[in-house]
Amino acid sequence: MVPRPLRHRGRGAARRHDDRAGPRARDSAGGAEYEAARDRLDGTAHVFTIRRPDGEIRWTRTSVLRSPDGTATGAAYFGVVQDITEEHQAKLALERLNAELERRIAERTAELRVANDELDSFSYSVAHDLNAPLRSINGFAALLEQEFAGRLDDEGRDFLARIRSATVRMAALIEDLLRLARLSRVSLARERVDLSQVAREIAVELQATQPDRAVEWRIEEGLAANADPGLVRSLLQNLLTNAWKYTRDQPRPVISFGVSTLARSAPEFTVRDNGAGFDMAGAPRLFSPFHRLHSEREFEGTGIGLAIVQRIVFRHGGQVRGEGSPGAGATFHFTLPEPAPG
Repeated sequence: MVPRPLRHRGRGAARRHDDRAGPRARDSAGGAEYEAARDRLDGTAHVFTIRRPDGEIRWTRTSVLRSPDGTATGAAYFGVVQDITEEHQAKLALERLNAELERRIAERTAELRVANDELDSFSYSVAHDLNAPLRSINGFAALLEQEFAGRLDDEGRDFLARIRSATVRMAALIEDLLRLARLSRVSLARERVDLSQVAREIAVELQATQPDRAVEWRIEEGLAANADPGLVRSLLQNLLTNAWKYTRDQPRPVISFGVSTLARSAPEFTVRDNGAGFDMAGAPRLFSPFHRLHSEREFEGTGIGLAIVQRIVFRHGGQVRGEGSPGAGATFHFTLPEPAPG
């Protein structure tokens, strides 16, 4: 509705508006606040309810200004009354809608949390229960190899070796699945962790497995985060082990751990190598469990390492991403933000 200006002269201008507003106006404005608003007359808009002759309640926004052309015995006022009932009703409807959306989001979040917990429990139970029959298969295969290998021809012994190899690989997959499931069940115990020191320790351990490999390690000093010590060690162990593995065929391998110069709100840590790299076309599935960047013939592994990395980072409230190019190495970025207060 277009505002309709009203002109009244004399001290009764504000009083006339008061009379038209009705008793509910004082209630909606809050008693003393209403009286103060009426007396100020400084052009500030005030919201009141009015009752029309037909009994309908309407919401109005009222502004009253003192005019400089008053007389010695009285003052002149300019008043503007705007019907904002539709605006007010739309605002109330929006508030109700927002409240309903928040309720639904909270409800869906709770349902999703329960579903994730059930899925983690199911994964843990399945992986745990698969161990027993797998041990039986491996045990009988070992017994068969020990007692009857002499009666088997070359093809039979090859089949038996494949069975043993498959059970070993299956055991590794189950153990990795258990590790992934445990990450959702273990509680976080944050403390200040010297990430540089953890990275150096892992580098020494990896170097000890192949002392003849001449890898150049570039570990930045002074990197630290408020994180769970055990989980953050597993995080760096997986990333640095991957870098170690994928630089195997690089004549001058370089593995670095540092912090991005582009970091803003939270430090963005990086693990970089100049190894085999990967095709970014597969980036959407990079952190999926058992998704492999390379075939098993090229590099060993179960494909669970990056899924563990992502789970650990997410549990700390951070983000992780990977960049790579075939034959030009890979870089993984992750954040470990400070926990929210309270």
